[in-house]
Amino acid sequence: MTTYPKQLMMKEVKQKIEEAGVEVYDPASQPFNNKTEVGNEDIARVIVAKDTEAIYNSDIRLMNTQEDNLGTSIEAGIIKGYRDHAEVIYQVIEQTAGVLESEKILELIMEICEHEITKEYVPYHTDIRIHNEAEAGFRRSVGFHQFQRGVNLLMGGYLIDDGYEFDGYFSLNGAMDYIKTIQDNGYPNKGKESPIHVTVEQNGRIDTVVKGL
Repeated sequence: MTTYPKQLMMKEVKQKIEEAGVEVYDPASQPFNNKTEVGNEDIARVIVAKDTEAIYNSDIRLMNTQEDNLGTSIEAGIIKGYRDHAEVIYQVIEQTAGVLESEKILELIMEICEHEITKEYVPYHTDIRIHNEAEAGFRRSVGFHQFQRGVNLLMGGYLIDDGYEFDGYFSLNGAMDYIKTIQDNGYPNKGKESPIHVTVEQNGRIDTVVKGL
């Protein structure tokens, strides 16, 4: 939750940027993020969806990356993920141009993307205060960061489609049971090898090797 002093600071920063002639996307001021108006509506997914949409479509990403800003830290990781995968695809095109036919390059890129998209994502939470009883007022057992939970819900949406009781997190035991189930019964990438191998150097440099080229 953003504290009142931080909200004031964000407004001042936004004003300075707008005075410089730059259009600003401010997550905290979006209608869907108005906690007073939305009440108990589950907005975790829409917060992540619209924030990541804005991140992807922005030319400049100005972020307050203080240590206690969990949501912003996750967003910074999302930006790195965008950039890393773009670099991987760029290197694949560089290595295969003039070696493979255009149609084969496209098929390779689609295979790389599919392999990444279908990887299993199994988030779990170990707080012993979690339970399924209804709560009201100020006596809440535990709170969850809704941006983090929204990421889990969007990335784990297939779990819900497959009939699992998934509301953003597994318990640790539930996560272990799920991994055993998919290990026994199979999952999209089981037995499949990625067509590329990626290494990342200590300086952040990404090196991509297309296997069999």
